[in-house]
Amino acid sequence: MTDKNIVYSPSEYLKAEVIKIGRTAVRFHLNWLQIILVLEGTLRVKTSYEINEIDEGEFIFINSCDIYALWSEQGSCLVEVVSLDMDKLSYSFESLAGIRFRNMPIKGKEFQESKLDEVRKKTFQRYLIEVYSKLNGESMLNENSLNKLAVRMISLALYEYNYLYYVWPDVRYISSKKVERFHRVARYVKDNLNQNIGLNDVAQMELVGKTYFTQMWKEMMNLPFGEYVNYERVLYSERLLLFTDKTIIDISEECGFSDVKYYYKNFKHWYGKKPVEWKKEWLDFQLKGVSGETLGFAEAKSRLTGFYEKYLAKTKMNNRIYEQYLMLKETAYFNESLQKNMIVSFDLFSPKNLSDEESWGQKLPEYSAIDLFINQVHEMGLELQMQIRAEGLKARGYSEVLKCMLEKSEQYYGLKEMKNWEFQFVCKSLEELYEAKFYGDWLNDRLNGGKIRYVLV
Repeated sequence: MTDKNIVYSPSEYLKAEVIKIGRTAVRFHLNWLQIILVLEGTLRVKTSYEINEIDEGEFIFINSCDIYALWSEQGSCLVEVVSLDMDKLSYSFESLAGIRFRNMPIKGKEFQESKLDEVRKKTFQRYLIEVYSKLNGESMLNENSLNKLAVRMISLALYEYNYLYYVWPDVRYISSKKVERFHRVARYVKDNLNQNIGLNDVAQMELVGKTYFTQMWKEMMNLPFGEYVNYERVLYSERLLLFTDKTIIDISEECGFSDVKYYYKNFKHWYGKKPVEWKKEWLDFQLKGVSGETLGFAEAKSRLTGFYEKYLAKTKMNNRIYEQYLMLKETAYFNESLQKNMIVSFDLFSPKNLSDEESWGQKLPEYSAIDLFINQVHEMGLELQMQIRAEGLKARGYSEVLKCMLEKSEQYYGLKEMKNWEFQFVCKSLEELYEAKFYGDWLNDRLNGGKIRYVLV
């Protein structure tokens, strides 16, 4: 275990490269999470038993211990690869070893991406590009800034791209307590695959009853606990299958299967082939060799700039919230006495903050600018006042925006941070005041006590 008091330099746990990929070897990393952003072309990706095609502008997670390979059917594909050492990052995030990241639907599960999900994706892509510049450019000396960016990126991945949110796509909110419990159990399973792992063991470990744990697990996973354990065993077995000369019997025993026939059955279920057939297929892939090159900083920066302009530079520049963000960026360099006395306020549903995008017939707030703005407020440690026009809450689009934004803010910044924000419901009539009170009570319950104000104008 990593000493929780150790704080590593970002250069020790964070890497970023821009690579032209033709074909990689089949490989895995024990502690590293890799995020691959496709800048040009289309990339084919094998991760464990899945093979996905990642188009230009999209990204994919390669989790630690995943057996993976990358190749392009067009000859080559340009990607950015951001790598994070999950073991070293555990000083800031507990149970990282039990977390699996994902940003695409599980086979057989439909996932409807919302406007806010789309903006979060672009925000994450923007972080990936910024990481490369900070690591390789002149700003690489600012370790504090880089560390904040890395922590912010992992935080966003934890709450937006956690595998759990893609198991039951129609249920996006899961309490943090349940998520933490799931991650602890998942880590325990990975660390004890060759042991007999039963429901009683994990229930006792979590100090809960077997019935309670079974119900909680059913709510979070689409596999019964016993099948999940065998699923993890099969994933681990692929490493032994492709990277050692061990026999199928030895692999079965090391992975914790009581009988080799159960190993065959489970492997065929997930991989669609017998172990020996799968091994031959990917050893043959290895024989085709590797091709690719890492770009130098100047060329990589040019390609990343081109990608940014094509896919990400669409934040509306003429809205008030974006102007406020730019002003905050400037004041970040002012003396501390000014910042200590600053209170930042923004009007969520002001016409000056609406984008050209619509939902349910209503123009929506400019999500990208709001995300930039709140993140800047958070980094500077400023007090925030959020003005919410009660008249806007009558429109379904606006009320959904408010609920979604508050849920996401809880996930990204935490309830402790949100309790420092002041929510001002601006009302023009008693009817609006009653409407605002409904949302204010809901918000107060969620925050377990918050700064809620009703402003009658």
